[in-house]
Amino acid sequence: MKILQVTPSYFPAFRFGGPTQSVHLLNKELIRQGQNIEVITTPAGIAHDRMPILKKQILQEGVPVTYYPFSGYEHYNFSPDLFKAVWKSVQQKNIVHITAVWNFPVAATAFACRWFKIPYVLSPRGTIYAETIAHRSANLKKLYYNLISFRDIKGATALHFTSQDEADKVSQVFGLNQKNAIIPNGIDLTEFYIPDKPLSQWIPFPIDPQKKYLLFLGRIDKKKGLDQITEAFPIIAHKYPDTQLILAGPDNGGYGNWVKAQFQNKISPDRIIWTGPVEGNTKIALYYLSSLFLLPSYSENFGMSVVEALACNCPVIISDKVGLWPGIKSSDAGWVIPNEAKALVESISQALDNPQIAIQKGLNGNTWVKNNFDIQKIGTDFIHLYQQLKK
Repeated sequence: MKILQVTPSYFPAFRFGGPTQSVHLLNKELIRQGQNIEVITTPAGIAHDRMPILKKQILQEGVPVTYYPFSGYEHYNFSPDLFKAVWKSVQQKNIVHITAVWNFPVAATAFACRWFKIPYVLSPRGTIYAETIAHRSANLKKLYYNLISFRDIKGATALHFTSQDEADKVSQVFGLNQKNAIIPNGIDLTEFYIPDKPLSQWIPFPIDPQKKYLLFLGRIDKKKGLDQITEAFPIIAHKYPDTQLILAGPDNGGYGNWVKAQFQNKISPDRIIWTGPVEGNTKIALYYLSSLFLLPSYSENFGMSVVEALACNCPVIISDKVGLWPGIKSSDAGWVIPNEAKALVESISQALDNPQIAIQKGLNGNTWVKNNFDIQKIGTDFIHLYQQLKK
């Protein structure tokens, strides 16, 4: 099949979190399974030292990608060049897969698909949760939805959701009735091996084997529930003097400064380790180092880092607003809690007081991940979906 993938940002836009990486991994797997993939995107979110050549197709780890320049707000990505490229490309494809909602590349591609009657799959990836809409520019999003996005969403041949939780909540809010496909993000299980070198060689700070490390890994963003961590960890640090908190990931809009201010005068700075963005062996080593992974998010359609942590046997504590929570609960892979600092303190305490139970939860999670999130299986599921819908 000839498949066009359009997304406002793409690998290596690590600053924008999990979707830029999970979509790229999917594309690599689709190519491995014999599909003809083309990606059209913008360089939004890519660090200057990794900026790709623009307006020329390049290979990103074997995936043909063309980045088109954009102007204005980086979360809208207005790009006439991209629109021209999409208009030409969709006519040559069997199916188009669009990621996101509130962006010019989405509107441009959906319009072109409807014009030329090319089927398209739309993956909101958490962008049309009620909580996400309220999180930023709610009134503007409502206006934009009424003018543009409702056509893009309701005109899709199928909507793709990464979890049943996302499908249920989005369908309730928007009254959607077209075909839904629930396919989770996948991971390459071969990448999440126990490092063949000591963890100290991969981790950018001294490791104390006598300490317990609690890990948050993701965008430093308000919606991730970091305010709960700033309330909970000083209590945990006082109760358990051997604990350290690791905050790993890119800072979104300077929110990290707010987090640091909340910790000030509550806890010694040396109890908190800030790593900045991490990837590759460093990220994997952090998962293996940590006793617990924390994600008390207010809105999360999936939670890629949750799957990655469990692939490394690290038990998780997540909120019931993370799309994966039913699977975590049913597989006994960690703790599912409400969005409350008190609940976070209680669950961390349970894990630290009962290390064997925490270890078993991590092993349970590893089995659950292997059975459900192998990228080979996910790639096959997408191919079946595309074949049902293709022109």
